[in-house]
Amino acid sequence: MSDTLTTITKIINSPPGVLVAGGVLAGIVWKFFERVEAVLTDQTKLESARWLRGEELGDGNCRRCDSSVA
Repeated sequence: MSDTLTTITKIINSPPGVLVAGGVLAGIVWKFFERVEAVLTDQTKLESARWLRGEELGDGNCRRCDSSVA
């Protein structure tokens, strides 16, 4: 069992292994957000985009709306 883990660790730590591991991780994250997007309504997507840009959503919670914040 430890030989198998050692072999896997050596493969992942090699430059091509890091590239492959990064690609696999990126694919997993991409699929996750595709599925999340499929569930959200258009209104929720719009509110999320406005929140990420720092626009006021009408409830006064905005990190850029306070004039003292740069």
